[in-house]
Amino acid sequence: MFYRIIYMSTANGNPEQAELEALMQRARRNNERDGITGLVAYHDFTFIQVLEGPEDNVRACFDRIRDSKLHRNIILVYEAHTGARLFDRYAMAFVPSADRNRPVNTAFTNLRNLFDGDIGKRLETDVAAEGFLRAFYDTMRGL
Repeated sequence: MFYRIIYMSTANGNPEQAELEALMQRARRNNERDGITGLVAYHDFTFIQVLEGPEDNVRACFDRIRDSKLHRNIILVYEAHTGARLFDRYAMAFVPSADRNRPVNTAFTNLRNLFDGDIGKRLETDVAAEGFLRAFYDTMRGL
């Protein structure tokens, strides 16, 4: 049995791409240690993250996230126990915001590609998570 949460938050300031990539490296290292998998998407001061794994570890990770000065207005959108991971191959998949050299929808093409693979098939069994992630993608893809 695994535990999954999805939250959204607002970035404090406008983190540079290098800062986000360093954050993802730390997250991947910690998540591998703690048996946590998931996805982070960032665009226009907004983070959306899915965390899944052993409940105690996911809750401890979320507590650290809430204490972080990187963001504010943290909204827990979804939490549930689940029999399977959606992002079992990703210590932390990262869909970055577009920078000045590429259009915004390129970043969210990566999110769509996740839906088109095995993760998309597993999302079909978790209607709440699927609906939330698809709504997020649909909102951002036209920007």
